[in-house]
Amino acid sequence: MAPKKKRGANGKTSRPNSPRPLPNFEHHGKEISSGSHGDRILQGLNRLRNDRLLCDVTVVCKGKTFDAHRAVLASCSDYFRSNFVGDANNKNNDVFELHGLSVQGVSMVINYAYTGKLHLTVGSVGSTIAAASYLQMPALVKQCCDFLMTDITVESCIDIANIASSYDLKSVKDFAEKYILENFVAFSDGEQFQRLSVDQLCGFLGNDDLLLHPELTVFQIALKWLNHDPNTRMQHVAKVMGHIRFPIIPASDLVQHVQTVPFMMRDPDCQAALVEAMNYHLLPHQQNVLQSRRTKLRSKSRVLVTVGGKPPQLDQPLTRRVNMLDTKTSTWHHLTDMVCKSGHQAAVVMDNFLYVVGGEDQYDASNQAKHSVNTAVRYDPRSNTWVQLAPMMERRTHFHVNAVSGRLLAVGGRNAGGTLSSVEMYDPAKNEWTYVSNLLYPRCCHAGAVHGGLLYIGGGYIGGTYSRSLICYRLSEDSWNDRTSMSQPRGWHNMVTVGEKIIAMGGSQLSGKGDRVDVMHVESYSPLNDQWTALSPILSGVSTAGAAAVGTKVYVCGGWSESTRQYLKAVQCYDVTRDEWSWAPEMSGPLVAVSAIALTVPVDRVKTGYQFGTESK
Repeated sequence: MAPKKKRGANGKTSRPNSPRPLPNFEHHGKEISSGSHGDRILQGLNRLRNDRLLCDVTVVCKGKTFDAHRAVLASCSDYFRSNFVGDANNKNNDVFELHGLSVQGVSMVINYAYTGKLHLTVGSVGSTIAAASYLQMPALVKQCCDFLMTDITVESCIDIANIASSYDLKSVKDFAEKYILENFVAFSDGEQFQRLSVDQLCGFLGNDDLLLHPELTVFQIALKWLNHDPNTRMQHVAKVMGHIRFPIIPASDLVQHVQTVPFMMRDPDCQAALVEAMNYHLLPHQQNVLQSRRTKLRSKSRVLVTVGGKPPQLDQPLTRRVNMLDTKTSTWHHLTDMVCKSGHQAAVVMDNFLYVVGGEDQYDASNQAKHSVNTAVRYDPRSNTWVQLAPMMERRTHFHVNAVSGRLLAVGGRNAGGTLSSVEMYDPAKNEWTYVSNLLYPRCCHAGAVHGGLLYIGGGYIGGTYSRSLICYRLSEDSWNDRTSMSQPRGWHNMVTVGEKIIAMGGSQLSGKGDRVDVMHVESYSPLNDQWTALSPILSGVSTAGAAAVGTKVYVCGGWSESTRQYLKAVQCYDVTRDEWSWAPEMSGPLVAVSAIALTVPVDRVKTGYQFGTESK
C-alpha cells in the first residue's frame, strides 16, 4: 500500500525536498601570483646545481668543469638552446666543451644564468662580455655596457674605451670617447693619459669635439705627453703638433710659451707651423683668406649676439655693449665692448668674424642721418680683439650689409646728403671698399638676407613711401634683378635666412591716415619658387629690432613698438619647424637701433661669461 502524501497547513499536498542548483562562481574568480616565485625557482635551481643534483650537463672550459641544467642554460642562451635542442650530436652528450673563452667569463655567465646577478669590475667585465657575446646573451651584454658607462671615471675611461674597441661596443666606445673629450684636462693629469698611443692622442687632439680654450692649454697637454718618454716619443713631434691650432694662440703666448720649446725651432714641420701662426697675427686684415682647420675655434657654442643700440632714456647715449644669449641655458652674458658707441649699425658674420659697419655715433631723434658714419671694425671671438678696417667710401645708416662669396656688400641707406642708391663691396684680402652696381632707386630702412650666394633686399623706404619690392644681386654678374614682391609694404624690418626660406618679419608701414603702424604679418620667401607664403604673425610689432637665426629658431631682439610707443627689451622667438612664436629671455634693458647676429664663441666664455651688471658701460 502506497504511503499517503503529506498535506501542508493550507491543505495542499507538499512535494519531497529536491537539491538546489549550485551558484556559478566562474565569473567571480581572479588570477593570483607570487612576485617571489621566480626568485625562489632560481634559488632552488642554484641549490640543486651547487649540490650537483639533477644536473644533466657538464660545461668544460680549459679543463674547468661546471655542472648545470640544460633547461636553465638554454633558457638564457640562444647558443646553448640551438646546441641542446637542434644539434643531434649534443642532445644526449653529458659533456659540452667551450673553446676560445676564459674560465672567468664562463663562470660569470653561468652564475648569472642561475642568479640573475653579477659582481662586475672593469677588470672582469671584458671576459664576461666575450662569453656573453659568444653564447648569444644580448641582455647580459647590455647590462655589461650599462655598467661600463655608469662606472666610468678619469682613471678608468681609457680602459673602458679599449674594452669597447676590443668587443666592438660602438655605443660604449662613443660614450667613453665623449667622456674623455669632455674631461680632457683632468684626464691629462692622470696615469692613463700617459698610456695613450700616439694615434689615440692625435685622435683626441684632432677631434672637433675637444672643446677646449685657450689653445695654449691643448699645446701644453700635448707637450706633457711628449716629455713623459722623450726617448721614444720625440719621433712623433711633427705628427702630434700637426693637430695644434697655433694661429689661434695669441702672439704673445707663441713667443713666450711655444717658441721657447726647443723642438718647435728645431723640427722643420713645427717651425713651419710656428711661422704660419706668426704670419697670421702679423697680417690681421688678411686673416679671412688665411682661414683653415687650424684657425677654427674648438667650440660648438653658437650664441645669439646683440650689438650696440639706443636705450630709452634721453640722457643715456648709444651703447657700445656686445651681449650674448646662450640659447641652451637661456642666460644672457656680456661678451665684449665696441671701441665706439653705435646705433643703427649693420652687423654681419663672415668666417666667424663679427663685422660692424656704419650706423650712427650719436643719437638722432629726428632720424635725419646727420650723425651717420662710414667706420668698419671686425671682432675676433678667438682672441677677443677688435681690428679697425678701411672705412666705407660713404657714410651710411639705415642700410644693410651682408656677406656674399667672401665679400661684404653695403647696400643703400642714407646720410646727411639724403637717401643712397650706391652699393659698396669690401674685399677683406685687400682691406678696401669699391663701388659695384647701384640700386635702381635710392632706398633706406630696408632689410636683406643671403641665400644660395645671392643677396636679396626687401622693402624699405623708396621715394617717400614704404615698399613691397624684392630685388636680388648676383655678384658674379654685378647685376640687380626684380623678384616677386612681398604681400605688404614694410620698413625698419628684418629678413633672416633659415634653410631654404627667407623670413621677413616686423617693421612698420603707413596707415590710411598717414601714421606709422606695426606690421604684424610675417611671411617667408622661397628663392627656388620665387613665392611668398604667410606665416604665424609676430607676437608684438617692432621696428629697428635686431634679428638672427640660431639653428631653426629666429630671435627678434628689442626694437620700437608703434602700438605702445615704447622701447622694448623683449626677445621674440620664432620656431621655423612649428611655425610658432614664443617669448625668449629678455635683454637686460630696452634697446632700439640694435643689431643681432649668430656667432660661435669660445666654450669658456659661455661657461663663465659675464653676468649683467658687471660689464663696462
